[in-house]
Amino acid sequence: MRHHKKKESVMGLASIGNVLNPKPTLRPVLTIILVLGVTLFVGALALTDFAVPLVEINNKVGNVAEIHGYVVALGHNVEDCKYYLVLVTNDRMEHIVISATADKNVVKESLLGRPVIIKAQVTDRKEDPKTKRVVVKLKILSIRSSKKQKSFKKIKGLAQSEYERGKADALKDLKANRPRYLQIGRPLSLDSKFSEILKDEYDIKFVGLGCAVVPRVAEHARGYNEVVVNEMKRRFGKDVIEAAWQKDREQRRKGTKESTKKAMNADK
Repeated sequence: MRHHKKKESVMGLASIGNVLNPKPTLRPVLTIILVLGVTLFVGALALTDFAVPLVEINNKVGNVAEIHGYVVALGHNVEDCKYYLVLVTNDRMEHIVISATADKNVVKESLLGRPVIIKAQVTDRKEDPKTKRVVVKLKILSIRSSKKQKSFKKIKGLAQSEYERGKADALKDLKANRPRYLQIGRPLSLDSKFSEILKDEYDIKFVGLGCAVVPRVAEHARGYNEVVVNEMKRRFGKDVIEAAWQKDREQRRKGTKESTKKAMNADK
């Protein structure tokens, strides 16, 4: 009995040895199988772990998911702000900027420009038939600090320093009588007079930063605008940015009515 067990053990070790040290003719085949297996595993892992929810996956209208990223307010007063930008990064280190809306009090000012987890729903989806690139719009349902925030201490510190630097730059520009208003988001429409109203009535230069901004730029603009807006309120007794937007909307509305009236008269 012992002899048989010893013989089986020797045969088992021999089998293991054959696998670990295969015959020369089998080595190329086993190498190919191993490389293919590793490639498929890594590919599957990449697709699973790094696809961005609501952008690359789960991006149908009505889908709800959570994503890691940053949120930027398109307005200086967060309490009344409705429009936002969500900034996320994919596995190719490309920054993706998504237009978003949120109900009042959903987004807290303390979370702007910070690494957060955003729960959102897709409200609109468009796909380019040629490039297959998908562009979505979101509604932010909730937002909370990222659990990974401890690993983002440097980013958080940088964002905070940019916010303070923005405030300092605003004070310098105000002292030199050259205040600006830094806007993040889509460019002004061709018929907009917003920048002209700001300059003519309040001597503020409009600067559009566009949509593709990194968090540090957004934080600098937030700090800068906060100081300028507060100083203008002190000087004019009102929110001059909102007043300029209101006047711009009224002028465009009036221009549209006049154009329609002229077109109707021309048809007669």
